[in-house]
Amino acid sequence: MKFIKTAQIKLLLFLVLYPVFSFADEYATGSGFFITPDGYFATNFHVISDATSIVIRDVHGNLFSASLVRVDKSNDLAILKVQNKVQAIPIENSSSVKRGSAVVAIGFPHIDVQGLEPKVTDGLVNSLTGIQDNPKYFQISTAVQSGNSGGPLLNMYGNIVGLVTAKLGATEILKTTGDLTQNVNYAVKSNYLLELATLIPLVKSKLIPVNKKKLSDVAGVYASVENSIGLVIAKHNKPEVTVISDDKIIPSKPKDWIADAENVALLLKSGEIQSYGMNIKLLNDSSDIVNRPNALSKNLAAKIEAMNTWWVIKNKLYVRFYNPHNKPLLATVFYFSKSPCCSPKNKLWVDINFDQPLRPNESAVYIGELPFDYTKNIGNQSACGTVEMAFSE
Repeated sequence: MKFIKTAQIKLLLFLVLYPVFSFADEYATGSGFFITPDGYFATNFHVISDATSIVIRDVHGNLFSASLVRVDKSNDLAILKVQNKVQAIPIENSSSVKRGSAVVAIGFPHIDVQGLEPKVTDGLVNSLTGIQDNPKYFQISTAVQSGNSGGPLLNMYGNIVGLVTAKLGATEILKTTGDLTQNVNYAVKSNYLLELATLIPLVKSKLIPVNKKKLSDVAGVYASVENSIGLVIAKHNKPEVTVISDDKIIPSKPKDWIADAENVALLLKSGEIQSYGMNIKLLNDSSDIVNRPNALSKNLAAKIEAMNTWWVIKNKLYVRFYNPHNKPLLATVFYFSKSPCCSPKNKLWVDINFDQPLRPNESAVYIGELPFDYTKNIGNQSACGTVEMAFSE
């Protein structure tokens, strides 16, 4: 047994299941569910905090624009609204839950790795209080991960009894006590959601009655709520600096922004985007770029936008291109620069050739190995970069 000081208890705080950030840290994803047939939707406040726009994706791939209606920051709750008729889940008074009750959690964790299908886990209510006996929470043994934030915690009747919110910080516990915790998670009790919902005019009358017939298994619980759950996609502001490039303002690109083709597809093209390879060559002298259109093509020399979306992971460059022209594009010239981006110094120019042509009106992610050490040459500060020109066949 290892004794710890009272002051150390403060270190044993749970970790909020922060939403998964993706697509250049511009978007965050979490989970949630509809509570009324006319489109009121519940999730955690931290999922949508500071979001500039919010979209809800249901299990069938339908996307709904959502507005923020009401929040309860102290209990990490938020209620959104979509302008659509939906199927709702009944909310049960959490005072009916007993220690040892079976519960089911549903959510969308780590969609970049685990995909867009909802993930279902089951377990027990281990305690009627959270960390340090906090009465706002249940401690649950249902497995949850980042991205489960705001997802429903259901009893075996298919009624909401809580919202999945947090897990115990296993690493901090290990450092402090020498013990590794296993599957210690928390959910905000549904009573707090009921209190918040009833503060919204007319919502109380639209909440549906609780189910009184117990369902036979976890599969039955999931089937009863499948059409009522949703993936929350919250757009956040990107840090920006003024970049002088053809009299345009281009957002800066912090080095550690991370995304992948699947997330870009989800957020921008609903799964239709493609990913291709590209070959990148370092240009020693940018002065000859002026003459490159004639050297590479007899046809169109056209500007294209990188949609202000590029990122570097382990010296591999990812760029989402869009071709607004009526001819396919095969190549482009790109530059990187340390901040301040308006300075002509420290710019690195590269010549990019696409493995597959970018067809007219197509959006795609191109991936290629950088021919220089990005960290060494650009550093860990925010960096800027832009497409200068692209060339057709």
